[in-house]
Amino acid sequence: MNRQRAYSAGRRGGPFHKTLRASEHDRPDIKQAREEWTSTRTAVEVVRDMLRPESLAGVHIFFPDPWPKARHHKRRLVAPAFIESLSGRLRQGGIVHCATDWQHYAEQMMQVLTQQPKLRNLHPGFAPIPANPLCERPPTKFHARGERLGHDVWDLVFERV
Repeated sequence: MNRQRAYSAGRRGGPFHKTLRASEHDRPDIKQAREEWTSTRTAVEVVRDMLRPESLAGVHIFFPDPWPKARHHKRRLVAPAFIESLSGRLRQGGIVHCATDWQHYAEQMMQVLTQQPKLRNLHPGFAPIPANPLCERPPTKFHARGERLGHDVWDLVFERV
């Protein structure tokens, strides 16, 4: 983990738990975020309400809940409204890296990200793994579960233009 950067992590479906690690210097933006975030904030709310435009160097969305039933698709995190908000928080050259083991969700992610004019795909289609260093990601229990079930994994890496 790079000590010169601040990191945040969370879950959309439940409370948005944060994990921040700042450099040794007292960073007022990090301190303010620590004080303002509550255990009831979702990722959507944090991005929409608390992050400044062009303040992020990158975002990683690994194995978000696929909400596989058609009537629940509206609950998916990677949706046009969220990606519009998120792309405005990325600085130019910032990266959005998504990964899922649900093929239909991967196809929807590709469609949503491709249709966002502020983003461009860094690959022709899905990102190759593991040859691309931008696609390196830590193993997660969701990735392991997908492999156990015989699911393929699809990665998407887009850049803010």
